[in-house]
Amino acid sequence: MLIIDATEQAIERPKKKQKTYYSEKKKSHTIKTEIRVNDKGRIVQISKSYPGSVHDFKIFKQQEFPPSESKALVDSGYQGIDKYHKRSLLQQKIIIPCLQKLVLRLNMLFVILRL
Repeated sequence: MLIIDATEQAIERPKKKQKTYYSEKKKSHTIKTEIRVNDKGRIVQISKSYPGSVHDFKIFKQQEFPPSESKALVDSGYQGIDKYHKRSLLQQKIIIPCLQKLVLRLNMLFVILRL
């Protein structure tokens, strides 16, 4: 099973293309990255970063699709995924502690690296 989710990291307001990097969800300028984690909590894929206005599902479609025999657990940002991956489980709210901790650590690392 794969857990697929996108996370946003805050950035300084860019001088150009401000609208492209503005996230309505976060009400700030961000970059967005998709993370795929297996059922053991290991990261199996991290996408490149996209501007904050890019929808989660659009990022998914830019990546290699998960193997057809594997299940994919996604949140509501991935509505329509079943057309691309039949074994996807769409959850209204994914609350998975290992993924939340992982995303928090990655966001903290991102902040540290920017310093």
